[in-house]
Amino acid sequence: MVVKFSLVGIATRDMAASLRFYRLLDLAIPDGQDGEGHVEIDLGGGVRFAWDTVAILEDVYGEWVAEPLGQRVELAFDCATRGEVDATYATIVGAGYRGHRAPWDAVWGQRYAIVEDPDGNLVSLFAGGERRGGVGAVPHPRRCCGSPLRRPGGTRPSEERRKRYTANIRKTRRGAVQTLDSARACTRAGPKPADAR
Repeated sequence: MVVKFSLVGIATRDMAASLRFYRLLDLAIPDGQDGEGHVEIDLGGGVRFAWDTVAILEDVYGEWVAEPLGQRVELAFDCATRGEVDATYATIVGAGYRGHRAPWDAVWGQRYAIVEDPDGNLVSLFAGGERRGGVGAVPHPRRCCGSPLRRPGGTRPSEERRKRYTANIRKTRRGAVQTLDSARACTRAGPKPADAR
């Protein structure tokens, strides 16, 4: 079987508003597409980014759930510098879009912010590397496989060990519970390759 990841698609109720938003994130979307039902751009490396109107997707899927629950997919944009996170967030909010969480210094060492696109999708902005080691260091949620939540061979630790780890996180890092939840999700997803740690 030969399978290759090829496309990220956004479902939108308002194509023009969605394209305006993503142009603020430096995606090279051609002009004159605002009235289309499907718009697609090439990101390079064989990966495309696309937008489809709800009307088109309703045809494709045979139905459409108006208000799906939860954030199933995260879109994240790597900013060149920590200051660019703040500037990009300010540009997007200044253009009338909703900020979900203003820029902050995340416990894993990155500058981070979250905005909403016109259809309510959460879009992360980040810059900077993770914090490695040190007293009370907390693993980055995408680099969690070396954390105490991961044991050799991929086995899950006992519930008591999880509780101790959670208690230590709460004592040493305010706000790290969110990171712990992400780490648990990453642990369930399985280990990352050694070069990704």
